[in-house]
Amino acid sequence: SVVLASVIDRRFFSEMETQHAQSAFSASNLAPGFSLLAKAEGIEKTRANVRLAVDAGNLKLQQNAADTKTSSADLQKQFADTLSTTTDAGKTAVAMYPDDYQQSLSLAGVYDFLNTLKIDGAYDSAKQYHTAAQTLNPNNPQIALALARLEAAKGNVSDAQTDITRALTLKPNSTDAI
Repeated sequence: SVVLASVIDRRFFSEMETQHAQSAFSASNLAPGFSLLAKAEGIEKTRANVRLAVDAGNLKLQQNAADTKTSSADLQKQFADTLSTTTDAGKTAVAMYPDDYQQSLSLAGVYDFLNTLKIDGAYDSAKQYHTAAQTLNPNNPQIALALARLEAAKGNVSDAQTDITRALTLKPNSTDAI
């Protein structure tokens, strides 16, 4: 009974810190967000905070890529460090929660972004994690649309059309697919 209460308390406080971190990230306050996220993960790693680590890392990568004020050498280091941390966190999240399609989808989002930057191997990794998410949740039209966007960006029109058709089959009134 005492052990169960301790587990419940720990999870509650971890989730509370995760929500505060999410609020900070939503307001583009990355440094406080990462601090709160580290605190949440220090209390207990949960599905929500390990996925948030990947999504927040992706946001930081995008901000680094758009930064025009920082020196290129500093930006390259920041980008490389963030990329390593984010992909490691994503792979850990997928390994921790192999039955949770959202973990694969978050990591796929990182590689989607890297694909827009034409980074070698990003397309293959994005496809791998989107496909893993689709295997876990085959009836999610958003995953089929994400695959369609990925294929379209690669110039694979036929594959993109197949994925759009799949998305519309799953959700015929999908305005995103039209």
